[in-house]
Amino acid sequence: MPSDADFIRGLCEPSPACDHAAMAKPRSRVMIAATVVVLTCAACGSDDGDPGDHRGRDTTGPLVPGRDARDVRVVDCAHVIAELPAPSDGFTTHAGDVALSTDRRLPTSSSGDEGPGRKLFAKAGLEVRAGADVEIRVEGDAAIGWGSPALPARVIHGPRCAPDTAGVSWVVVPGGFWVDEPRCVTLVVRSRGEEARARVPVGADC
Repeated sequence: MPSDADFIRGLCEPSPACDHAAMAKPRSRVMIAATVVVLTCAACGSDDGDPGDHRGRDTTGPLVPGRDARDVRVVDCAHVIAELPAPSDGFTTHAGDVALSTDRRLPTSSSGDEGPGRKLFAKAGLEVRAGADVEIRVEGDAAIGWGSPALPARVIHGPRCAPDTAGVSWVVVPGGFWVDEPRCVTLVVRSRGEEARARVPVGADC
C-alpha cells in the first residue's frame, strides 16, 4: 500500500466532485488520507513513483498511438477509497457491475497535460460491485483512468476487490476522464459475459 507521503504529494484545492465517497466508511487510516487527497486531485499531475513499483497499473501494454498513456491499466484494490451498500444517487449501473455518473454534465478543467486527447480533465468516481472482474473501454479520442494516481488509458480492468465490511456491496475508486474538448464520451463496459454502452457527458450533454 502506498505510504502517506505518496498521498500527500498530490494534494491540491478541495472539490465536492466526489463527496459521496467521503461519506462511506474508510477502509483504513491510510485510506482516510487517500479520500482527502486523491478524490480532490485525481488530475493534479501524477508521479509514477518508483519505476519498479507496478502496483495498480499494467506496465507491459503497448503505448496508445500519439500518446504516452498505455493501452491497458489494472486498478489495484489498494486504491479503493470507500465502500458502499449500493451505487450512489445519480449513478447508473452498466453490465450489472459498474456504476457511473451519467445523468449530469461533468465539469472539466485544465489537466496541465498538453498530450493529444488530454487537455481537459473531469473528475468522476468509479463504483464497482465488490468482487466483480470488469473491463471498461473508451471509444474515440479520449482517455480514462481510475486509481492512485489516476493515469490515462484506453482500457481499464478491475478492481476485483472483496469488501472489508459486512453489508458492503460496492467499492469506490477515484479518477475520471481526459478529453481535448467537452464531449459526450462513450464507454464499453464488460462484466460476467455482459456488455453495455455508457454515454458520459464530459463537459457537454449527450
